[in-house]
Amino acid sequence: MSEGWSFSGKKEVFDLYAPCVSPGKVAFFESAGIEFSMGRREGPYIWDISGDKRLIDCHCNGGVFNLGHRNPEVIDPLSFWSASLQRSAISASY
Repeated sequence: MSEGWSFSGKKEVFDLYAPCVSPGKVAFFESAGIEFSMGRREGPYIWDISGDKRLIDCHCNGGVFNLGHRNPEVIDPLSFWSASLQRSAISASY
């Protein structure tokens, strides 16, 4: 499960997703018996929110297709610069 998030189960995830994003998509998933709720993502893989199922993500778009989910060669520099920008913004405000 993702850090910082806690869900009682997939039903709760679908119930929260429907009104905020796409009620039609949730209705289709439920009618088709699709119970996969995306959780962890890394490289070409996605895991169910429960962590029980791991699939190869064949529906990758743009950067994910080329780089994979959470590619450390992308995440590390972005994290460094994000932290640097936050420090700059804090010191510039004084």
